[in-house]
This record gives sequence, structure tokens and C-alpha cells, in this order.
Amino acid sequence: LRGRTKIGAEVVRVERGSAADRAGLTVGDVITLVAEVSAPTPAQVMRSFTSVPEGQRVMIAVTRGDAHHVTTLER
Repeated sequence: LRGRTKIGAEVVRVERGSAADRAGLTVGDVITLVAEVSAPTPAQVMRSFTSVPEGQRVMIAVTRGDAHHVTTLER
């Protein structure tokens, strides 16, 4: 992830089989919300993800080009 000031965290790489891959994230997507945090930093995204128990999910909002999506990352 790479920080985008006042926007969120941009996806710069997706590992095959990872939670991001399973959620359908692609390079260039920008995570604009994670849990209750708007415009999260990469550290906030990672902290929110790792704070949920194994098998649980965290909600994220993603901007891809002009489209906006809401999905979850399963730990």
C-alpha cells in the first residue's frame, strides 16, 4: 500500500491468494475507508485488518477509476 494524502491507501501490489486478492482488489485501487476510518493511511488499513480475529471480516470502501465499491477483507 502507498499513502494518498487525504484520499486513502493505494494498492500497489496484490499477492495471489491474499485477502486483497480474494476481495477482488487490483493494483491502482484506492482504499478510501476501512472499518470506521476515512482516508486511511496504509498503517491504519493494516492495523484494522490485523486487529480482527482469524475468519472475521473488516469492511472497506474502494475507488477504482470512477467507480466506488464496498467489500470486505477476510482475515
